[in-house]
Amino acid sequence: MSKVRRLRSGFTLIELLVVIAIIAILIGLLVPAVQRVREAAARTATMNNLSQMAKAAHLAHDQYKKFPPYSGVYGAKTQQLNFHGHLLPYVDQGPIYAMPAPNGTVAAYLSSMDSTQTANGNNACNFPVNLRLFYTGGGGAANSTLATGQTNLIFPKMPGSFPDGVSQTLLFATKYMNCGSGGSLWTDPAYYAPTSPNAATFGYQMTLWQVAPSSTLCSPSQGNAISFTVQAIQVCMCDGSTRSVSTGISLPTWQAVHTPGAGDPVGSDWTE
Repeated sequence: MSKVRRLRSGFTLIELLVVIAIIAILIGLLVPAVQRVREAAARTATMNNLSQMAKAAHLAHDQYKKFPPYSGVYGAKTQQLNFHGHLLPYVDQGPIYAMPAPNGTVAAYLSSMDSTQTANGNNACNFPVNLRLFYTGGGGAANSTLATGQTNLIFPKMPGSFPDGVSQTLLFATKYMNCGSGGSLWTDPAYYAPTSPNAATFGYQMTLWQVAPSSTLCSPSQGNAISFTVQAIQVCMCDGSTRSVSTGISLPTWQAVHTPGAGDPVGSDWTE
């Protein structure tokens, strides 16, 4: 007598549900991990670009024995440009630098952490320069003014312009491309830097930075830096070093690292 073999036609409903549940759990574990990797990569890229910006500024200083002004004539260019415009040759942007009216996307000036970027970051600058470097009186809040006019401009020089120390003075921080009705553009003329809503500068008001606001709630009129995350802000010092500064830092310490020669001590929370 022949034997009849009973073949299974597939998974049971319970088995399918178990497989689906396992896949859902794996996806739930994988997605946050991928997001964390992407965020870490973006932070690293931001720090690398900050470092590249510092190298560009130091190359300009090496060539002309002074940093560019926040806005004015500098080096071989007879045209008035802002600080970032004068750095173009040192970030491999010679063709843009040679334009009658320089403009365009400069990869070194961008951070992938900026969620407000539009038009592929065209003309954007996520790494504004510290405006206090160009103030009289060492940049302090009292008896200090922004030097204006080509004959009065301040061209910071190392080490003389930094009695407080280049490692204790901010060079670059971060800002959004689009912030409320303004933002941060390296094509901004900058001779209206204290009041321009698009200036690629910070430090007009030495208040603590705006902590990762939405682009609509962001205020361009505050004249301060803007962090990309709620935990910290990425900065570059005048000696070329980069670091993340915790959101919990004190206001006096944050103000002290703005000024190159005001004699205000940096608090102990700077090294924490």
